[in-house]
Amino acid sequence: MAIVRKYLAKDNYTKIDNIVACNKNIPDYAFRLYTYMSGFRNAFQLNDGYIREALGWSQEKITRAKRELKKEDLIQIEKIDARTYFLYIGSSQIPASKVMRNWKYLEEQK
Repeated sequence: MAIVRKYLAKDNYTKIDNIVACNKNIPDYAFRLYTYMSGFRNAFQLNDGYIREALGWSQEKITRAKRELKKEDLIQIEKIDARTYFLYIGSSQIPASKVMRNWKYLEEQK
C-alpha cells in the first residue's frame, strides 16, 4: 500500500476529473491538451498559435487532439469568424455540449 503525501502549490496547477484521466478512449496527447486548456480561467483568449508554442506541437497534432476531445464531448467549439471561436470545456459529469447550451442561455438572458 502506498500512502500519498503532497503539497499543492497555491497557484499554477490544475485539478482534473479522475474519470476523464482514466478514460481509455482518449489518447495521451489529447488528454494533455484537455489538461492544458482546463487550466485557463474563463474568458482567457487562447489560440492555436499559443498552444503550438507552449506545447511544441504542430497544427495537425492540435487538430487531431481537438477532434478526439470533441468525440468524447469534452470540448465544443463554436466558430465566430475565421480567427475567433468560443471553446467550451466539459467534464465527465457535465458534457461540453451542455456547458455550451448553458452559456448560450445565460447570454440570451442578458
